[in-house]
Amino acid sequence: MDELGALAGGRGEDIQKGMARRRRRLRSGERTVPDATAAEMAVRWCEELDRVGVDKAVFMSFVPDSDYFRSFITARPRRIYACCTLDPTEPDAAEQLESEVAAGFVGLKLYPTNQCYRLSDRAARPVLEKAQELRIPVVVHYGVSVAPTSDLACADPIDLHPVARDLPELPFIIVHFGAGYLHEVLNLFYHCPNVYVDTSGTNNWRALLPYEMSLRDVFAKCLEVMGAERIIYGSDSGGVPSSYREWVLADQADIVENRLGLSEAEKRLLLRGNAERVYGLKS
Repeated sequence: MDELGALAGGRGEDIQKGMARRRRRLRSGERTVPDATAAEMAVRWCEELDRVGVDKAVFMSFVPDSDYFRSFITARPRRIYACCTLDPTEPDAAEQLESEVAAGFVGLKLYPTNQCYRLSDRAARPVLEKAQELRIPVVVHYGVSVAPTSDLACADPIDLHPVARDLPELPFIIVHFGAGYLHEVLNLFYHCPNVYVDTSGTNNWRALLPYEMSLRDVFAKCLEVMGAERIIYGSDSGGVPSSYREWVLADQADIVENRLGLSEAEKRLLLRGNAERVYGLKS
């Protein structure tokens, strides 16, 4: 989930049309501004979570230093959580992160593809070391992106290898199964067991593959290579007005519960337990 809205390209929608529409909106500078206070938005989201039967949610911010987001997560503690964002190459990034965690954020979300930086850059190392010290996860969007500023030269998860190797106690969560870079994510995990994937979004990056791969196949391959302890459910819901992508939950819950031959304990890990453990969510 994020502050500015979910990725374009809904269920059954042509991928190219959805991506083109999203790019046009981003290029125009359009932003959807909440028509409610942070506390009111938190109430709306709790009602939405109640409607779809979700106990807790972790939101992802696109906006650094957001007072709105700070107020949002403190309005409904133990129900609504969030990851902050920042530019990891800024000289004071570590201090920014420490302040945001003190304000209640439970992780750091980074967008190297969209914002055109590399986490292997030595300038990014202090904030990542601070994240390890603070015992929070780092969530990273690698892979394809609809953002018009994105740079695929910064999209390869392999760039994370020296960082994940050198900071073995720091969990790295690669969103959207790597968004077209699944093979690279699995290779990265082979060397760095502190790498996780999340399942969020449409996962329509599969349409770009030169071979057929169902979402069930994606889950199965990650389970085979990474194990049930390294996969975290996500919906990529968001936007204003608030709306939970219940079809993502329905489809992925069906795969996890009925189509992979998992034990009850493994099902719970994928749909709840891993997120609670890695993000440190309170019961």
